[in-house]
Amino acid sequence: MNAFFIVTTSGFSALPEDVARDILSRGIATIKPDNPDFIVFDPEAKRTEFEDEGRTLHIAYPKLDEKVYVKLDDYGSKEVLSDSVGSPVNTQYAVTFLLAEEY
Repeated sequence: MNAFFIVTTSGFSALPEDVARDILSRGIATIKPDNPDFIVFDPEAKRTEFEDEGRTLHIAYPKLDEKVYVKLDDYGSKEVLSDSVGSPVNTQYAVTFLLAEEY
């Protein structure tokens, strides 16, 4: 299992607590440095499926009013990510949870 530095946007933070908690849990359990490195929680999707050669996972999630994206960024080293966030972290991976309109 990889460690991730987790970022949530203000839009994501405004989601109902139970929905946000579920998306955080499912996103962290699913996203990977190799694939999938991008997840779309999609209220209009009829089924959960991969696209982009396994890079993107669309998860059918009818509880949402709009899509939520989960994206993984690889900063190459924990030192580079630490410099970027302004404090020491123990990973090179940042996972951002955001509404589609915030992307």
